[in-house]
Amino acid sequence: MEFYIVGLIALIFYAFYQNTSTKKIIDKFKSSENINLFNLLNQKVLELNEYKNYLDKSERINIQKDFDTLEIPPIYKNHKIAINKISSGLFDKLYRLALFKESIIEYLNNYNQIFISKEMIRYKTFFDKIEKNPLTEEQRAAVITNEENTLLVAGAGSGKTSVIAAKYAYLIEKKICNVKNILAISFTSKSADELNNRVIKIGATKNPEICTFHKYGYDIYKQANIDKPSIHKLATDDGYFNNFVKNKIENYLSNNENKDALRYFVYYLKPYQSVFEF
Repeated sequence: MEFYIVGLIALIFYAFYQNTSTKKIIDKFKSSENINLFNLLNQKVLELNEYKNYLDKSERINIQKDFDTLEIPPIYKNHKIAINKISSGLFDKLYRLALFKESIIEYLNNYNQIFISKEMIRYKTFFDKIEKNPLTEEQRAAVITNEENTLLVAGAGSGKTSVIAAKYAYLIEKKICNVKNILAISFTSKSADELNNRVIKIGATKNPEICTFHKYGYDIYKQANIDKPSIHKLATDDGYFNNFVKNKIENYLSNNENKDALRYFVYYLKPYQSVFEF
């Protein structure tokens, strides 16, 4: 009899605990503000899992912050029926969000690499035909990467102009930004004209904004109704510039005090190689 009474009391306490626990869970999740947050973050996770867009640094940080503030008590797993009564399908959303939060750091670290792989497949035809020769895998990755700041290091003849032209077209094709918001700047008029012709030739746009630093600076002066300063002849006349550099070097080397510099250029500028070695 005593055993029966003790067991009954324990059962009553357990039922009371369950009811109290369930009430806390309900109170935690039933506010419209929390439900809206769960729906919003759940939609975000579903979209991320489609790997449709590159995540730059600020976007990754913001996603991390959103989930850092998200609180889902583990005990929610014991109250599926009660949680779904609050909002249909809410339990599955919470489960998805909890799993995502557990692995969010690894997920975000790997996201862009997975996205780039998938994007190369989605835009294979685009990259194959954008230029006369199909872009290499490294060139395609450079085009697809859409970080806040991206530095590309490439040697002469490695296809830098092709990458920039393809990037121009990709941003427009994918509707990442309006053509009016794309500005390409070059050091020389020759390279700016070449890039301009390439962008037009591949059909990205008929009126790309591609210019030199000087031209862009002048445009800013013009928009601000400020008289533009004159540009030194060294920046506009290649012949004058080449002669200037040539004279400077000749004057420098004609001084006996600089004979060590001359010796360096003659003997050490390139590694020594015997005339008998080919």
